[in-house]
Amino acid sequence: MNVLVCITPQSNGKRLIDKGAQVVDNDKLHILHMQRGDSIFLSEDSGSVLEELFDYGKAKGGSVHFISGDHFLTELRAFAVNNGIGHFVMGEPPLHIMSKEKLEKAIREYVPGAIVTIVENPDYRMEKDAAV
Repeated sequence: MNVLVCITPQSNGKRLIDKGAQVVDNDKLHILHMQRGDSIFLSEDSGSVLEELFDYGKAKGGSVHFISGDHFLTELRAFAVNNGIGHFVMGEPPLHIMSKEKLEKAIREYVPGAIVTIVENPDYRMEKDAAV
């Protein structure tokens, strides 16, 4: 089954790409950044970070994609259907935005039968510890 790695313009995206390359087996690896509005330009180095991640993903055998849309899950479902995606690799969302369980559930609602791998972000460990 084809694997989709969802990235944001953060250098920790390499961990996500590595995980995607690890689980892809003999199928296709896709690396995707979804853009909403002009938010990529909020950070001065976003473009160069994405370029670095896309180059890294290509070196790992992945196809890179950049799409634009207003509703992440709707766009994700369309991309999955069009590209035969059955396994999603995503970074752990910040706790103040959404729990990883809620993210997994949302993806499975939009893409029934999907396998979802959430890669923990060590930067969020303090946030989690503070919430306990």
